[in-house]
Amino acid sequence: MDKKKRTICLLLGASGFIGSHTVEYLSKEFSLVISLSRNWLNPKKYLNVKYISGDFYDTEFMNSLLDGVDCVVNMITTTTPISSNLDPVLDIKENLIGNVEFIKLCAVNNVKKYIFISSGGTIYGDPCPTDGFNEYSPTNPSSSYGIVKLAFEKYMRHYEEKYGISAISIRVSNPYGLSPKINPEQGLISNILFKSLNNMPIEIWGDGTNTRDYIAVEDVARAVIKVCQYEGPERVFNIGTSIGYSINDVIALVSDLRNEPLEVIYKYSDTKSGVAASVLDCTLAKRELNWSHEVSLKKGVTELYAYHHKKVN
Repeated sequence: MDKKKRTICLLLGASGFIGSHTVEYLSKEFSLVISLSRNWLNPKKYLNVKYISGDFYDTEFMNSLLDGVDCVVNMITTTTPISSNLDPVLDIKENLIGNVEFIKLCAVNNVKKYIFISSGGTIYGDPCPTDGFNEYSPTNPSSSYGIVKLAFEKYMRHYEEKYGISAISIRVSNPYGLSPKINPEQGLISNILFKSLNNMPIEIWGDGTNTRDYIAVEDVARAVIKVCQYEGPERVFNIGTSIGYSINDVIALVSDLRNEPLEVIYKYSDTKSGVAASVLDCTLAKRELNWSHEVSLKKGVTELYAYHHKKVN
């Protein structure tokens, strides 16, 4: 972005897990960051960040926010892969129709760039190539969450072709990181840390060999800034570490940190417990964005464990 003139970024979902870590980075890149959340609870204040509460699905309200906005970063989602399958119609209404209506508003208001936080962990499906999924790998999402993310990416292409808005999707692998308190519903690592610190058994569906690519949330935030600055031709970027760790690997890491084994209960059923492996090839991001992850899983989980262990002791 040209720092010689006033530039404005609208961040949607700013109080969410990734959004709350990205605000500070955006405040250094833009003259003004308008941070939107449905509800704000004691956000960390920055001089050039304006905090607004409002409803993303209120078209008139959202249209009023777009005057002079150069770049939109959309991190809003109302479902998870599991909850989306319980009510796919609601997922479509909120996360597909809602997003399509809003990107049209952006296009007609002459927003220059639209960045969408998509999902590298759910879009591709099975099987995972030996060297990981790249941006041109076949897509076969197994949840409504992934289907809706992928469908909206297609609409982004449509609106770019129709209106000229630069629309880029960031396919994030499995983010983890610091939050004021551990939410056991916020992913495997948070769940294992929560159970560990509360001396609770960990329940695992399957045999624990399912493999994922875990990315520190601060590395995701850095990638968002790189995409804000990007002026090249690519429109989809994988953001991960390109390294796969199994559930058992994460359990072993946390067990080492607490100096005693965790109690693990393996549950088995006839149904498939998610994709067997999901690892992202991030070569394109390295080449086009000059981005690569900086935080290893061991370093990230160690810091998280130490932070939350201190709070409960």
